[in-house]
Amino acid sequence: MGYVIADVASTYGHNLMRRADVAPRFERAALNDRVLATALPEFQKFLNREGQAFLERVDAWLTEHEARPNESEPDSTSVHIRLGAGVYHLQD
Repeated sequence: MGYVIADVASTYGHNLMRRADVAPRFERAALNDRVLATALPEFQKFLNREGQAFLERVDAWLTEHEARPNESEPDSTSVHIRLGAGVYHLQD
């Protein structure tokens, strides 16, 4: 849980403190404060299905771009970064 909180905070911090010539990191939310409580079970099923499918596509993309042992790009210093995305269920 600490990594998730740190990752979200890092994204917000980057976006708030970045120089004008540095691109912001993607951060979006879909939220509606007038959803019927009876829709919760359906939303959970929807998010589990669609969120999982999205994250599987992200994982495939990340794996495709993963550095292999003893592999480097031309003119690269073989710098590796931690990269990813998260999907979270929001509920009040």
